[in-house]
Amino acid sequence: MEREIVRSLYYNPGTDTLDIWLGDPSSETYAEPITENLISKRNRRGETIGFEIITLGKLNSEDMRKMPEAARVLLKESATRLSIVTHPHK
Repeated sequence: MEREIVRSLYYNPGTDTLDIWLGDPSSETYAEPITENLISKRNRRGETIGFEIITLGKLNSEDMRKMPEAARVLLKESATRLSIVTHPHK
């Protein structure tokens, strides 16, 4: 199995939506629901090129299990960094 590499993350605070891209976002041709809160984005060959978390605040363990490992790792690392930025130590 080819290792998936996360190319980019896009967060929209207005909608609390997070896009995780494993491939070129411009090649998206359709999306497929994976869970109530997670959508798989695919190219015309049917390859998964990204995921959308519809409401990041509602992310749950089922959503996390359905994501590729590389996406989970990056999401966890980003959340840790964001927590440090939004809640600086005194």
